[in-house]
Amino acid sequence: MESFLNFIFIFILIIVAIRILSRFLFPIILKSFASRLQRKFQQNMDFQEQPPAKEGEVKIEYTPEKEKKIVKDDEGEYVDYEEIEK
Repeated sequence: MESFLNFIFIFILIIVAIRILSRFLFPIILKSFASRLQRKFQQNMDFQEQPPAKEGEVKIEYTPEKEKKIVKDDEGEYVDYEEIEK
């Protein structure tokens, strides 16, 4: 009986310790995660940012169209079926 009470006591202490530590650690972890995401977003924005074009200058960027997969009418196979009566 005494070992069971020791187990319960230690289990409750561990739960309380985890709750107290999570109150302090969770905000720190969340802030570091948010700052890391903000840094990555800023790097992407810096990469995408281009210098403004001079007045009258035309710049054409080619972006290839995505291939569309369309099945033609003459492709495929027609399957004729019959209903089977039992």
